[in-house]
Amino acid sequence: MHIVCIFRFVLRRIIVKRKIIPHSIFKNFTIYFRCKEEKQFVRKLRWSIWGLDLIAEEFASALEQKQLPYSIICEHDEQTATFIRKHENVHAYKNLDDMLADNSADIIYISSYGHRHFSCIMQCLEKGRHVLCEKSMFTNFEEAQEAFAYAEKQKLFLGEANTVFYMPLYKEISNVMQNGRIGKLKMIRADFGSLKEETEEAAIYRKDYGGGALLDIGIYALSAALKLMGTDIETVSAIGFHHPYGVDERWTILLKNTQQILGCLDISIRSKLDKRLIIAGERAYIEIYDYHRGEHAVIVYPDGSKESITCGSTAQAVLYEIEKVQEYVCAGCQDPNRFVTIEAMNIMKQIYRNEGK
Repeated sequence: MHIVCIFRFVLRRIIVKRKIIPHSIFKNFTIYFRCKEEKQFVRKLRWSIWGLDLIAEEFASALEQKQLPYSIICEHDEQTATFIRKHENVHAYKNLDDMLADNSADIIYISSYGHRHFSCIMQCLEKGRHVLCEKSMFTNFEEAQEAFAYAEKQKLFLGEANTVFYMPLYKEISNVMQNGRIGKLKMIRADFGSLKEETEEAAIYRKDYGGGALLDIGIYALSAALKLMGTDIETVSAIGFHHPYGVDERWTILLKNTQQILGCLDISIRSKLDKRLIIAGERAYIEIYDYHRGEHAVIVYPDGSKESITCGSTAQAVLYEIEKVQEYVCAGCQDPNRFVTIEAMNIMKQIYRNEGK
């Protein structure tokens, strides 16, 4: 590491002093190498998982695959015991306060019910911890604004564990769109429907737990649409239906941005729909199935010819989240997807307000 530091010092003297390139550019150029050094010489970032549902199980397995140290936080002894039987040598905390006081984690992964997310996020940020929180990250727009503003003030990473943000396929699709292969973007269509069993105790059917179609699965459709068409939405309209248990059950949502790009989203928790995303341009459209963890897309041209794009693996979705978040933390970056998360909550606010909810 000392050799690397000496080399950088000498290189800076030669390049900057002789004005081959400006110092600011040289500084940005070396960020990548600094991160590489940190990965090699600094201890591994430590994680802690708060909330032990099925997603937490998958997340823990991914951390183990990456050989990253982690602890768990759970208030229920039986649930903790079950988890530890599957994942050996894991330290368990009874509550978040104990873990934060112990200073045993750098990044907290929150996998609890939605109604508890905001208070936990703020508590972790106040104690200087980076946070990755399951979707939907918030229950309202005001929470999103406050939390992201505070994270930026504290110079901490705060991000949503929304797989749409981390699948490598979307980078390939972005390249296709930027290269003009589908022409000018005109429309986005995103469907997401699940047939969730009607159980009054289930979190998805409990309004006080942050349940309902918009928050539970609508965030995938909204995030995909906003990531592709941008967050400059000027018109939002929606038609919905509410379940007898009091939560929103299904929606058709229409969006229009300042570039006149349209978005049409159909979501439901009581009717099975293809998880299909269509990105329509003037020259062709792109079709992705299971887009929330997409690994394959097809470009369809007007003459009927098709071109396949395969990138990444559905099975590695959580690994991609972990790797990217660690890169952001290492580089001292804010979450680049935070504006999508904030605008998604803003759209939900408008929909609920228009429906009188």
